[in-house]
Amino acid sequence: MELSKLYDEFFDFSEVNKPYSNDTEVLSDLFAFLDMVFTLVTGAKGFDADSIPSRDETGFALDMSVSSTDLLEVLSSKRREYQGSALSQKSQEQLNNALFHIAARMRRGTEQGFVSRYDALAMKFSLSECERFALLLALSVEYDRKYEAVYVYLHNNSSDYYPTKWLAAKLYEYLFGSDEGYKKLLDSASPLCRFLCTDTAARRERGASAQRLTLSPRVVSYILGKNEIDLSLSEFCSVYKPFDKDEYVPVRQDAQKLINEFYLGKAFKDEKFVINLYGPSGIGRKYAANIAVSITGLRLLCVDLGKLITLNYDSLQSSVDKIYTESMLLGAIVCFTSDVALTESDNEGGTRRSPLYERVKRALDCVLSAFDFFFWATPEKDDLLTASKTEFISFDMPMLTANERKLFWDKYLPESKNNTGFANQYILSPSNIKKAAQTAIDMAGVEDGEITFDIISKSVRQQSVNPLGAYATRINAVFSWDDLIISDEQKRQMQMICNQVRYRSIVNEDWGFRKKSPYGRGLCALFYGSPGTGKTMAVQVMANELGLDLYRIDLSQLSSKYIGETQKNIS
Repeated sequence: MELSKLYDEFFDFSEVNKPYSNDTEVLSDLFAFLDMVFTLVTGAKGFDADSIPSRDETGFALDMSVSSTDLLEVLSSKRREYQGSALSQKSQEQLNNALFHIAARMRRGTEQGFVSRYDALAMKFSLSECERFALLLALSVEYDRKYEAVYVYLHNNSSDYYPTKWLAAKLYEYLFGSDEGYKKLLDSASPLCRFLCTDTAARRERGASAQRLTLSPRVVSYILGKNEIDLSLSEFCSVYKPFDKDEYVPVRQDAQKLINEFYLGKAFKDEKFVINLYGPSGIGRKYAANIAVSITGLRLLCVDLGKLITLNYDSLQSSVDKIYTESMLLGAIVCFTSDVALTESDNEGGTRRSPLYERVKRALDCVLSAFDFFFWATPEKDDLLTASKTEFISFDMPMLTANERKLFWDKYLPESKNNTGFANQYILSPSNIKKAAQTAIDMAGVEDGEITFDIISKSVRQQSVNPLGAYATRINAVFSWDDLIISDEQKRQMQMICNQVRYRSIVNEDWGFRKKSPYGRGLCALFYGSPGTGKTMAVQVMANELGLDLYRIDLSQLSSKYIGETQKNIS
């Protein structure tokens, strides 16, 4: 075969003006180009005699040998007769024709709105031309196993049936000239090696250049058309789809507006920035982040930081790199969520760093090495960010107001007429409202009735836990007003207390008293009298009336002879 016809052997010139419309067409041409490259390299023997180590120098038993003749038969059904000693000008022209063919079809496909996954991957990770070529080599053995024979022949070693960093660099230099990307390939700083390839140590005490370029299964599946989250990350990660404009509940709108503005202003710049959302678990930290991310149509990838910090350093860094890769492939913004408190009470009634502080700090350092922007959701304002000298902004996620809670009750119980009462009665986080509403629906379905206050009270109790430790005992409040024999004045005072709890949202929020009382809005009532006069019974009646849990705390058990223990118990 004449060298001048090499391009025509692999490509149909009549299709050069035809845009790519699917990934199959793109991959078909890319591997036709690769076959053409290997034909040139094999025919010309590709390298100087001194460039490839001889069989005696490799030191390995060669249990397989592939000749150039066999290789040409593998690459094509037609026997390729061209042989030369170097990449001549004609060879370069044929190579340029193939590159132009692919670029022209790619450009026309882009004009019609199609971008191949291979090209998208290269753009997402800002791969250089040398790295893109190495990516194609690494993909080849996953695409067609015939390329294993190619690499065995080019390495002159039966154990090297995957492309190596050395081979990728040498091939690129031979075909296109030198490239700075080669240096990155050798020191593993390349995005290709760090994020797209699996960790492969230098084998048999060979140098870094002998490392295989082996794509991770997640990257291969992405290029070949499947885009689902890496199973190895499912323990840490969950994906949230974007909200539609009318789908989310508008709460904390002043704070949400600022979060949205900082997200739009900082998320897509080449500088590090962190948005810290802090508040108790279930308060809506991920909810607020997802609202912001949905503005740009991206997904939110939430990572459980509490599970991540249990890993050793090497596994932690590897997992963070996988999470970064996942976020790029899914087109997602990452939110690291933690319910780990970084401070705890000491024996003198003060606070000290939690034993997990250093683990969280180590995790933050790993995250900052990979990500330029992310959400950092914590139970308290995180001073780790201040210590890191990274630009950030913190937003407090306060408990919802009664009016905001009602919006969630309306969303999850749209047919209920008592949502205002539920919102006033129970101070719940958004996630707990959702759980309580679903439990109430299930309970009402079993009982074949309507959703009443009694059913809601039971469903709320299903979500509650005892946060008071070993010093509190839950009392089952079974008494009602009919069981309590007291004077009318005493009963009127107790009912006033119940009304103050029941209508506190109207007084504090609708009437504006919350602004006048920035703290101390709780309610304290003192019952006194001799033992057996009904103090505890009266409190049970009120708890039953309000549908709230009742806990008894023995103050005498809180006292301790050890310094600081009493204050700690009270806390």
